[in-house]
Amino acid sequence: MYPRKGALDIGSDADITLVDPTDSYTLRNEDIHSKAGWTPYDGMRVTGRVVMTLAHGVVVAERGKLVAEPGVGRFIRRA
Repeated sequence: MYPRKGALDIGSDADITLVDPTDSYTLRNEDIHSKAGWTPYDGMRVTGRVVMTLAHGVVVAERGKLVAEPGVGRFIRRA
């Protein structure tokens, strides 16, 4: 998939996750964005939080909230 994925370069998809390595918080099932809807780490205190996620240069999540419209993702076939 390289260089389309895994690179910040002209012609790459610009998929980026910004992280605040100093932010501490407690994991909660209510905040989990997955099909299961729960985590075995519920109640655990952790350090480091995702602040923003961009896919194809478009903001798709900000401070734990999905902000992109459905269908923004694209399937990339492995070579």
